[in-house]
This record gives sequence, structure tokens and C-alpha cells, in this order.
Amino acid sequence: MRDNFSAKNIRLLQTRVGHCCSNPDCRRPTIGPGLDEDSTVNIGVASHITAASEGGPRYDWSLTTEDRRSTNNGIWLCQVCAKLIDSDVARHTTNVLKDWKRRAVERAFRAIATLESETPAATQHYLGLKLMKQTMNSSTHLGFQRKTQPMPSLPGFCMRPRAM
Repeated sequence: MRDNFSAKNIRLLQTRVGHCCSNPDCRRPTIGPGLDEDSTVNIGVASHITAASEGGPRYDWSLTTEDRRSTNNGIWLCQVCAKLIDSDVARHTTNVLKDWKRRAVERAFRAIATLESETPAATQHYLGLKLMKQTMNSSTHLGFQRKTQPMPSLPGFCMRPRAM
């Protein structure tokens, strides 16, 4: 019998990493808009760190059913990385996956709690210009023109910086 995650645990896994793949070399956003205004597309997977059933990758016989179903045994990945970790088990050990998860949760927290940014430079530039325009419009509306300093990097965490 397979020990699947509950819907609540799946939501927790994806939300705690900001809906991004936990693989530090990927960090792909796993949710986005669908074609219709009221739809979304989810390409994320709640994967088991140790297998959900006997014979699966990284199966740990010492875990209880409850342990295998818990968020402690889960990691949020995109579909490509979910397949990768189960196809190359020697490289993707339990310790490696736990480290990925820990780092992804920390990255998501930093993104909402600080101005630290790992957003691609082009996106930072666009968001900075948009915010600066809004700030200038607010200043003009108040009857004065304020000189502004360059905008700081804005928070973001899904995509890793790309070399320019």
C-alpha cells in the first residue's frame, strides 16, 4: 500500500517553498496562469524523500505510515526534478533532498522577509522602473517633484540569476 500525502500536506509543501521547485539548480516556478482568466497551471509535485511504498526509491522500513505521509518526508519539486531524483537515487540521497528542502524554505522566507533578491536582472529592472514610476506619480500628485535614488533590488526567489 502506498502512503500518499494528504491534500493539506501537499498545500503545505508547495506553499512553504513559495510554489517553486526545491532543487537549488532549478527553482522553476511551479504554478502560473492558465489560458482562461479563472484557471491556473500547476507543474509541481509533492515528492517523497523516502519512498511512499516498499520497493520505491530511498525506502526506509523504519518509518511508520504516519511518518511517510508527513510533511517531514516531503519535498516540493517540478515534474522534471521529481522524475530526476527517483531515476538517479545514488546522487539524490535522503540527506541531499533534506538539504534542498531546508534551503528552499529558507530562500522563500528571505524573499518575503527581506529585500534580498535572486530575481533575474531584467525582471528587477522592469519592476524597479514600474515602482519608480508609481513613486514619481505619487510625488507629482502631492504637488512636488522628488529626486529618487536607484531602486533597491526587489524580493524574488524562484528563478536563479542568469549570466548576462
